[in-house]
Formats: sequence, C-alpha cells, structure tokens
Amino acid sequence: QPRSLNNQERERLQSQLDQAIPMAASPVSLLEIQAEIHLSNNNQSLYQETQLEIVTAYQRSHKASQAIETLDQIIQSKPDNHKLNELRQSLVIKFAKDHLANDDLDQGRRWLREAIDSSDDDQLRLDLIASYKNPSDQIREGTRIATKMYRGGLNRRALRLMDSLEALHPENEEMQQLRLEFLIDHGEVEASEEALTRMAARLAREGRVNRARKVARSLSLMRNG
Repeated sequence: QPRSLNNQERERLQSQLDQAIPMAASPVSLLEIQAEIHLSNNNQSLYQETQLEIVTAYQRSHKASQAIETLDQIIQSKPDNHKLNELRQSLVIKFAKDHLANDDLDQGRRWLREAIDSSDDDQLRLDLIASYKNPSDQIREGTRIATKMYRGGLNRRALRLMDSLEALHPENEEMQQLRLEFLIDHGEVEASEEALTRMAARLAREGRVNRARKVARSLSLMRNG
C-alpha cells in the first residue's frame, strides 16, 4: 500500500508506474495505485486527474457502470463542476447508444432514461420511444413519458410530445384512444373535444357508424358539461 511507503519508496513506485501504465492493455489497477500515491502525498489535483484517467480506461473497456461510478465519486467532491456533469451526461448518452446499436435494448433504455432524468432533453425522449419497434410499444412508452412530463409541470411540452407521437401513428386507434384519455385525465378540455371530433370523423369514414355515433354523443356530453 502506498500509504505505508516512505517518500523515496513512493517516488520509485511512481517512476515504475509511469513506465508501466502506457503499455498496459487494462491499466485500471495500476492507475488506482497511482491515485493512492497522490492521495498519500495529499495532492488532490493529481488524484482527481488520475481518477479521470480511470474513467477513460473503463470507458475504453466498455465498462459503463464502473466508469460512471468512478466519475460520480469525483463529482461528489465537486458537485457544481459543470464540465464534470457534462462529461457524465455525454458518457451516459454514449453508453445508451452503444447498447442500443448492439441490440442490448434493456441496458440501452436504462441509460437513456438516466440521461433524460438528468438533462430534460426531448430528443432523448424521442430516441427512447424510437428504440421500440412495435407501434403499440412506442405509443405506450410515449404516453408514459408524456404523463410523467405533465405531472412534472412540463404541460405544453408533454402535449407537443403526444402530438408528435400521433403524427407518427395517425391512423392507429390505440394512439387516438390513449391520447384522448391523456387529454381528459389532465383536464385539457378543448384539445379533448378536438380529439373526439377527429375520432368520430375517422370512424365514420371507416363505416363504423355506431361507434362514430357513440363518440359523437360523448363529445356532446363533454360540451354540455
């Protein structure tokens, strides 16, 4: 352990590490020893620099969880460091996209959700929806996301997301039904009336007259309060 060494012994060990680390295929264990040396020398700057090198080493080895865990340890001591938080977000997004590209969908979605929670990025929300290939899964995930946004006070953006989702699936009955339920649940009366009107018109075009009449009655009841 570096802490048990005297200064001369630590310098000798550091010299050996300087030679070994660049040649190591997986240098994490060597970097951890180097970090301990800097900690023993009470050199916080070099200690954190080495910790960042460990993050990079984990990243190159595709060990996402370990990379993020190490970076989180650094961020704990500098919670307001914008660059460190940006680095974390970029790593999380990269890991998400790598997993999705390799068809590891569960892990990819897990990282995407984490990125969304820390960034509030609507494009990432759309990426998460698009990770589902089945239209029904896309619609349900999109509705879940929009509901969470609305409850979090992002009302207009949640409605825009539902509009974008409907634009992707304009003739999908499940989409129209879930959008209508979403609007009614959140008290969006005017938008609910528009959705019912469109639904009644679509059903009539499809020759589903009885169903269209029921929807029209629902619309009339809503308007009459």
